[in-house]
Amino acid sequence: MLSLDYLGKRLRFISHRLTHFDLQKPDPEDQEISLADIERFLSESDRKNHLFLNFYTRTGLCEALEQYGAFDRLRRREFDPYLSFAPLDSERYILHLTDKENGPVLIELICRLTTLKAKNSQAEVNTGDLFDLLAVEWILLQNPRAKFTDERPPLPGQKYPGLGIGREIITLLQIMTERLEKDGMLAIPAHYHNAVLYNPSFRFFSPEKEAELKALERDLADLTLTQASWAVEQGLVIDKETKNKFEWHPEEMIWPRTEKLEKYFSSDYYCNLLAKTLEKKQFYVDINQARLLLKSLQS
Repeated sequence: MLSLDYLGKRLRFISHRLTHFDLQKPDPEDQEISLADIERFLSESDRKNHLFLNFYTRTGLCEALEQYGAFDRLRRREFDPYLSFAPLDSERYILHLTDKENGPVLIELICRLTTLKAKNSQAEVNTGDLFDLLAVEWILLQNPRAKFTDERPPLPGQKYPGLGIGREIITLLQIMTERLEKDGMLAIPAHYHNAVLYNPSFRFFSPEKEAELKALERDLADLTLTQASWAVEQGLVIDKETKNKFEWHPEEMIWPRTEKLEKYFSSDYYCNLLAKTLEKKQFYVDINQARLLLKSLQS
């Protein structure tokens, strides 16, 4: 099995070989079109219906996933991957990767192109600065054939076990962000465990929220990620300062691609406020109660 570091480097090496032409190859159904079809396709609304994120054709995305080896990795697990996408509205797109054309969903992705406007001047960021981002609103990775076990229990929100390709998919989305020349990628983790899994390369735009995540990781370290996430979900985590049950409130996490965003996350402002908040932020959880909770959910 390839290590994540090696796989990430290999995916980026392959991405440099893929051209815009490769990613925008016409779909077979578009090979024979009339002049009227071309004029209609060139209109803004119709083009968005044909292109994922107003850039990729279905054939182009399939070509990329073949080159990256993603389809082959699924075929080795006896899946027959089929990709489709459609606009949800004027801004959002939904992508499905299913087992055969009408089979169960393996991957579901909802994303859009968005602009983040800075409300205040902070470090390298000035009031009114705009950042063009690829926003991932929803991502689902699941193996509908697999079963949960004692060693691999469900995480909050899971219907089936995952595919075990989360890091690979995040890397491919980062490559997509680079291809589209965006300033970064934005994700809003719905659950605590989502934020933990994003965190190696993403950081909350708010240093206080980033400190909250790091405090949770520190204070829940005696629990597995699944136990910790269920403890947060079920209100077993207590804020020591307020004595209230901790509630997870999703906020924006960003993977920075441009130097300006990278400087913001490494600035004295961000790092000092993170450290100051982390020092006073403390959580408590009854370890035994959290473990019993997970056992009860599995039974």
